[in-house]
This record gives sequence, C-alpha cells and structure tokens, in this order.
Amino acid sequence: ATGPEGEGPGTTIVPWWTRTIHVAVLGCGGGGHGGDGAASRWGHPGQPGQWATHTWTRNPAEGDVLSIAIGAPGAGGAKEKPGGAGGACSVTYRGQTITGAGGSGGQNYSVNETSRTSPGTVTIGGSIFGTNYSGAPERGYGGRGGKGGAFGNANPGQPGNHGIVVWIFDPE
Repeated sequence: ATGPEGEGPGTTIVPWWTRTIHVAVLGCGGGGHGGDGAASRWGHPGQPGQWATHTWTRNPAEGDVLSIAIGAPGAGGAKEKPGGAGGACSVTYRGQTITGAGGSGGQNYSVNETSRTSPGTVTIGGSIFGTNYSGAPERGYGGRGGKGGAFGNANPGQPGNHGIVVWIFDPE
C-alpha cells in the first residue's frame, strides 16, 4: 500500500501514518554543445542526469519533514562552445541527503546529430518512475547539440532538462 506521491522543490511534511519513505532523485541534464560554424558539424548533446534512490523506515507519528532541492539544468553552449553541467537534485531527511548527480555538458562535435541518452527508469516502493513523470516530458535528459553551419553560422546547443525528486509515503 502506498500513500501520495509528490515532487519537489521545497519541503513536505511526512504524514503521521507513514512507516516507510521511498525516494527517487534524478539530476538535471547537461546542456548541448553549440554547432561548428566552420565545418558544419553538430555539437554533442549533454549527458542525462543520474538517478539515486533510498528508503527510510520510521515510527508513525514522528514529526518529520523532507527537504527537496532541485538544481538548474545545464545551459546550452553558445555556437562552438561546450554545454554547461546540469545541477544536482536532492532530498534530505533527518540529516541524511540523497543526491542525483547532474549530467555533464556536451563536449565536441560529430558529423551527424547525436541522439540524446535517456536517464532510464527507476523502481521505488513497487512503482516505476521515468522521465515523463507528472506530465513533464524528458525529465533529466541532456540538451540537444547545436546544428553546425558554414561561414561562421551555427546554432547554439539546447539547455538540459530539469531533474525531479519523487517520493512515496507508505503506511507499512
């Protein structure tokens, strides 16, 4: 049996009836590298954020709070510049912090557009969470690389996507 699920940032009060707290944390994606304006090469995409999970057990009726922090997605690189690193996302409970690392920014070029890598899914408390949680698509994905061009013209890389913190309050 599970209780409500939620997502951050901020704080949330753990309901009095909760015995088990399941959390999953996904860091923000890195930004894509800007395109090459001389050789028409695509910038590499940013790397996805990483998942981290944890389960805490507590005695019901203990007053507690989850503190949630959501980092910033990695900035897309300007033309011919690398993308920025994605920020970490974390949840803290009773002084213990669980952190999902952000993805690194895109580095370098390729002749064709390189597909972005999915952060994948994670299972906590019997529920599977992925990158399309709560109607927001592609959580934790890195940004696309910029399209290359010629004569100094090229597109910037795209920013990475936001990470997420999800939790399940379980009475058992």
